[in-house]
Amino acid sequence: MILTSIQSRIDEIADNLADELDPVVEEAAQMVAQRAQARVPTETGRLRESIRPIKYDTCQYNVVADAVAPQAKTSLPYAIFVEYGTEAGGRGGGNAPAQPFMGPAAEESVEDFLEMINNKLGEL
Repeated sequence: MILTSIQSRIDEIADNLADELDPVVEEAAQMVAQRAQARVPTETGRLRESIRPIKYDTCQYNVVADAVAPQAKTSLPYAIFVEYGTEAGGRGGGNAPAQPFMGPAAEESVEDFLEMINNKLGEL
């Protein structure tokens, strides 16, 4: 009887796990976006404004930069050059040093995300 009850509870949790974890994953994506916004070098602020999470499906988010900013009418296709730098002789020329903002924001958030997931799983 106890084993059947436990198995029933496990099945119920498994069926709802993605829905239960989605708000946690969304919160983590927001956290990465905020940390990236705090790190990104700014001249006009347009790149910082363009950093945001996009939801693709339950528990599936990407944090993007240089897509169309909420207020912008054009895309900002230079985030990758800021993140990784440029080399002389490339299409755009120049030799800009890397100024990583997205990678460090994600790395800085890993431990917090794992703690958030563990806390949520503990509640189930």
